[in-house]
Amino acid sequence: MGNEEPEASDQRDKVIQSQFDAAVKSQRVGNLEHAVQLYGLVVRQEPDFATAWGNMGVALRVLSKFDAALRCLERSVALKPDDAGMVSNLGNAQRAVGNLQAALEVHKRAIALDPERGQSHYNSAIVTRDVGNFEAAQAGFGKAIELGYAPAQLFWDRALCHLMAGELETGFADYHYRWRLPESPPLHTDIADWDGDDLKGRSLLVYAEQGLGDSIQFIRYLPLLQAKGGRIVLEIQPELKRLVAVSAVGENVEIIERDKKLPPVDLKVPLLTLPHIFKANLGNLPHDMPYLTPPQDGVVERLAIKPVAGNRLTVGINWAGKSTHKNDHNRSIDLASLTALLDISDIRFVSLQKGPRAHDIARLGLQPLIFNYDGLLQDFADTSALMQHVDLLITVDTSVAHLAGALGRPVWVLIPEVPDWRWMTNRADSPWYPSMKLYRQERSGNWVKTIARVKADLVGFPL
Repeated sequence: MGNEEPEASDQRDKVIQSQFDAAVKSQRVGNLEHAVQLYGLVVRQEPDFATAWGNMGVALRVLSKFDAALRCLERSVALKPDDAGMVSNLGNAQRAVGNLQAALEVHKRAIALDPERGQSHYNSAIVTRDVGNFEAAQAGFGKAIELGYAPAQLFWDRALCHLMAGELETGFADYHYRWRLPESPPLHTDIADWDGDDLKGRSLLVYAEQGLGDSIQFIRYLPLLQAKGGRIVLEIQPELKRLVAVSAVGENVEIIERDKKLPPVDLKVPLLTLPHIFKANLGNLPHDMPYLTPPQDGVVERLAIKPVAGNRLTVGINWAGKSTHKNDHNRSIDLASLTALLDISDIRFVSLQKGPRAHDIARLGLQPLIFNYDGLLQDFADTSALMQHVDLLITVDTSVAHLAGALGRPVWVLIPEVPDWRWMTNRADSPWYPSMKLYRQERSGNWVKTIARVKADLVGFPL
């Protein structure tokens, strides 16, 4: 993600300096909106105040206002071109808007200005990882550590670099650094950690810790846990409870919804620590597919799913994840971008989109072309039942993609230029889900060519 701190400044006019100091204080305690307001006051009075422009750009980037952040940092560097820290911050802003090659060049400039600044090497290593040069990225992380810059975030990013490179065992060995990040505080700290030993005669709490997609991906490890003996208690998101309960991975497992009272247990393990305990690599991932099973409780009748008349395909589409996801601006797309697919007349399109973005169908007037199940799907058990009546799912990188993969259903996933670690790089398949095909974006922010490839393949998709 890149690391930045607001910079102090030399004494200026007392009023301006007071506003600037207050802005820095607000920024350091996380009150970023207020900090931006104060920096705005400063630069209106002092347009050549480079540090104020730079700090405002840093704050705007954290607020996901990426274009504004880039403009502020460009002004800052134009005013103060020899400030290595500010130049490195500009590189982070270029990365945030998807200008990866520009970001690399800017970071090289920052390092040339001050080769002993470890933070610049770290920021450069992240972009180097993004473009798939993993060996050079690891060297950059190492150089930052050598120079004394070694925050927990660096070790976390280094772990993600190993995972993106397919070096799962090494990456998961360092995955524990997530617990040192402010946004990932350790959970259930009153229960002892499990180290992988035999469980006979003991009880183990396995708990979901990240998103729904993560839970679906790694719940495949439950059968390996059961082979260790002992009693397994799974704490999981409410949306997944019913589906897991009727699936093979849920057999002989006590399932508790997250935030409900837990039974007494002896030990605990986070769900995403299991790949480390079982020494995951690309050759030993659990592949007993499907490992999730839709319920057989009349859900099809409740959803009013009807067979398609004639020789037609039913294709499900899902175009957006949760807006609160930190990378949602890269992974989600505008439904209008998918309308290029809708002129294939022998396909019935159905939406598996839930939440506010499901309203995009009505907003664009696409109700006659896309059947909308939003409001009918109560949880992932319902969604899994609907997927059994979909010949193919086309989706962005969200939990629905994981669900289709875990169900063994054909699924095509639109992957942004800088992918999440689990999709790695330079491959069109996924070692995690044999039924999945990946369509990679060529340039950040531009899905046109990606969707054109999807359309070409969809025309030839077998009935």
